[in-house]
Amino acid sequence: VKVISTRTGDFAEEIALAVLPAQNGLPPGVTAAVKPVPKGANEVDIVFAANNQAPLGQFSAVLLGTGKQGNVTGSQPIPALTLRLAAPFELKPDFGGAKIAKGAKLKIKVAVVRNPAFAGPVTLAFANLPKGVSAPATMIPADKNEVELELEAAADAAVGAVNNVVVNGEGMNGNAKLAAGSANVALTVE
Repeated sequence: VKVISTRTGDFAEEIALAVLPAQNGLPPGVTAAVKPVPKGANEVDIVFAANNQAPLGQFSAVLLGTGKQGNVTGSQPIPALTLRLAAPFELKPDFGGAKIAKGAKLKIKVAVVRNPAFAGPVTLAFANLPKGVSAPATMIPADKNEVELELEAAADAAVGAVNNVVVNGEGMNGNAKLAAGSANVALTVE
């Protein structure tokens, strides 16, 4: 967040910034690298960061700027900032007709909807596939938002419907491991 100050008169001193209230002005797991607006400058960047324990949702943060010139100290709150904490990415599989024949292959697509703060690759893994159906190791590259792959049913694959196939994804943001799973998808082996 870029904080821009509008100075009045000949005030050119440093402006200290603080999150209000000091003890719990941000949700748990969220920090702000608060630093002052330097003397003679009019702006500074404040970086908000969230760890994997931070709750998802929309929150407000208030910053207070305090400056001192001679013996006079003045404070000015900055209008509330809206922070929207969202999952790093969501996976949206498209199984087409959701039917696969024994001994056959089924082309499917998996799309990733990225949080603007996450641009890395996503490694996919499938859970709850019917017995005898397999999926290749697949990654959605950092510069792509979708991948196409083929599920393969063995000649002796279990016939019937499964309603809880999940596509799981993992990615990295620095040293932090990120994970998400899709909604349940149905697949029928005929």
